[in-house]
Amino acid sequence: MADGAGGVREAEAFLVRSSREPWITLRQGAIKLLRRSPETGWSHSLIRGDAGQVNAPHTHQGPAMFYVLEGGFEFRGGSAKVGDWVWEPAGAVHEATTHTEDTIYIGSLYGPVGMHEDGGRPAGYGDPIGASLVRTSELPWLDDGRGGEIRVLRTSPETGWIHLMLHGRAGQTRAAHTCLGPCEMFIVDGQVDYSGGLASGGDWIWEPAGSQQDEMKFVTDAIVLVNLYGPALFGESDLMDWRAVQKLAESR
Repeated sequence: MADGAGGVREAEAFLVRSSREPWITLRQGAIKLLRRSPETGWSHSLIRGDAGQVNAPHTHQGPAMFYVLEGGFEFRGGSAKVGDWVWEPAGAVHEATTHTEDTIYIGSLYGPVGMHEDGGRPAGYGDPIGASLVRTSELPWLDDGRGGEIRVLRTSPETGWIHLMLHGRAGQTRAAHTCLGPCEMFIVDGQVDYSGGLASGGDWIWEPAGSQQDEMKFVTDAIVLVNLYGPALFGESDLMDWRAVQKLAESR
């Protein structure tokens, strides 16, 4: 897209201190909006559900994923608790979702959510196979040779997306790289020093496609939730794409 000076407008990176953002009260629960893209329809938020809250049946018209930070909820895929990661494909139909206790989770929605009318599910939507409820604590930490360890949550050969958790110990560094697709990170615990500054637990980071990242230093022991919407290139030839990540996961 050209800017007013006739140049090229580049997408911006974000570092969001979620602890400083206000809760926006909804008809049920509340959210902290981290980023919304009118270009893609994607939105990223912290979501709060109150104990006893029941979300009405709905259909995900684009994929969605959630990571539970506090509390838990009961939904069609089972019982999601702290540390669980949930993936819903486009077209997934949710019956009523019950929050068994006060709950906070981070959610990324890649399209709108259609609430069901009293008559039932909206026409034209199925309920596709491919949803996941991942107990992240049950996955092994794998050394990918780039500094730190990863837990592989999901890879997609259709989109090239990679979802993982990154763990590093204080003083470790993760190699510099280029994000060939957009990337988002949520600091679950600890502190990391990266190109955009010092990020601590609760901070959310967005990096646009093509962004170049210097070495990431783990200031303390840290755990980071990472979603890569395309490969990452380390150096000139070390490409971390979905195939490489899936191969590592299968080798454990």
